[in-house]
Amino acid sequence: MFAAMGWIKRRTAAPEPAPVVTYEESPERHVLGLLAESLNARGGGWEITEATKGPLLMGPRDDLAVIFDPGACGDDDPSPEHLSLLVLYGLGRPGGATRLIDCVSVPGPDLETSLQRAAETWADTTGAALLAALGLPSPVAGHFGGDDPNGVPGWHIVAGGVGGYGAGPEHSAVKDWLFDNPPWRLLVPALGEELDRSRPHAVKVFLAVGKGTVTSEVRLDGEVHEEASLALMGADWPRVRDVASVGRLFAMLAPMDDEDCYHPGLRLVN
Repeated sequence: MFAAMGWIKRRTAAPEPAPVVTYEESPERHVLGLLAESLNARGGGWEITEATKGPLLMGPRDDLAVIFDPGACGDDDPSPEHLSLLVLYGLGRPGGATRLIDCVSVPGPDLETSLQRAAETWADTTGAALLAALGLPSPVAGHFGGDDPNGVPGWHIVAGGVGGYGAGPEHSAVKDWLFDNPPWRLLVPALGEELDRSRPHAVKVFLAVGKGTVTSEVRLDGEVHEEASLALMGADWPRVRDVASVGRLFAMLAPMDDEDCYHPGLRLVN
């Protein structure tokens, strides 16, 4: 089963398996086309354009772009269904754009279905958070202020929807737990001094259980954060047996001077 969940309402997205296709374009352009289709179905304004080093996907504003780079996540031999993406936001700003590496993969009966599901998951998680953080429409994203029961004092958190998949009667257990238990009050203290209050940060959460393995991974600005990953491993999220269950969550964290306003010059939402 494959689905994504937003903070406003629960989504039920279980696409029918797509037929295998023969690509008549470059793999980079094909993947970006799937991303554009998924993102435009949720808001619009994404277009593929050709740059000097290849195609890139430009966002609804000209300060946001996505590049498909199979080697971005550091894999020497990345699997074809693994989407390794380089996100650029803040293009054109005096200090230059912020670069973020983000990867996603979702199993499917064939390669094309896996790619489509991965694109949809990215659109509902990372894509949704980035759009909302930039003040653009994002129906599945949620805002957590410093005074929110699930927020953290001193930070404004913009989270995308909760993505997930699995198999068996409890396939959605991990995704449901992430939706019901936003982990920010646990993770922000664990991220510690690496949360630089002079700028925003990106945080990705990945939880998985199945086939005798349990995975807890937290990435800060694209890099694995061991202490935060261990803190999340110690939480009471479900370790279901005899099934596979995966949950994915992405958020942008912006520092605040107080409970009502962002630091001057760091406002993600214009």
